[in-house]
Amino acid sequence: SLFELKKSDVKKAGHKKSALIKAFYINSLDIMHIWLRQPQAKAVLKQKIALMTADERKYFIECQHVLEKKRGITKLFLSNLVGQNFSKALAFYLRYSSSYLTELDNFNKKLKVKVK
Repeated sequence: SLFELKKSDVKKAGHKKSALIKAFYINSLDIMHIWLRQPQAKAVLKQKIALMTADERKYFIECQHVLEKKRGITKLFLSNLVGQNFSKALAFYLRYSSSYLTELDNFNKKLKVKVK
């Protein structure tokens, strides 16, 4: 029947979800790295974020908050995301992710209080 799922279908759906979560982790890590390590790029990112609609900005920032999933992201580093020398990248993530998210949230709050 329509409601009967094969085990292989469930496994495929789980794999797709896992791949999507991994993509969110990687994209968020990349954006965090750009924000923190490339001042010119940070300015451009701020401009782009400021041009987003409120809904787009909310979605973008919520996606960045995937960085709060420390266990999942740590597992990603340990599973050879950046090779065997993952310690510096992992330490960078653990040290700066919270302050990055706070800075991003504060920037978003400033945008909500636009003066015309």
